[in-house]
Amino acid sequence: MLPLNQVLNAWIKPALDYLPSELNTPARRQMVLGIGVVETAYSAMWQDGGPALGFWQIQPNTWHDIHVNYLIYRPKLSDSIKKLLKYSEESLDLLTQCPRYAALLCALIVYRSPLALPAYNDSEAQARFWLDAYNCGGAGTMQRALPCFQSVQNLGA
Repeated sequence: MLPLNQVLNAWIKPALDYLPSELNTPARRQMVLGIGVVETAYSAMWQDGGPALGFWQIQPNTWHDIHVNYLIYRPKLSDSIKKLLKYSEESLDLLTQCPRYAALLCALIVYRSPLALPAYNDSEAQARFWLDAYNCGGAGTMQRALPCFQSVQNLGA
């Protein structure tokens, strides 16, 4: 696993800096960091035997839905991605080629959920949120997720 402080400082913080300031919170940064730990431990870019891509294991259908059905109605959030990418075209390949882009999309998936964002350092609520809002229908369990979110406590501020 990559050092979590490096992941946070190289990818997550710079990516979330493109969001409107009210969305760029320690709780959201910590949630994105923890999702990467539980999904891949920052050691795989492709899902074994599946379609999910990047450290945050974003499904192609989720990627498409965010771009076609969500961001089009939220210009401020869409602008966040455009500013991050500068002149690059949005593409599914960027989930594996640009970790900042993938981190930003993960943060948007978290934001889009109707569930409340768990509080900073609430690892049990973070694990439950991941299970119910991010991993929906996946093979995740609380037993697997809780230690991952405990590993990111006090990070993200």
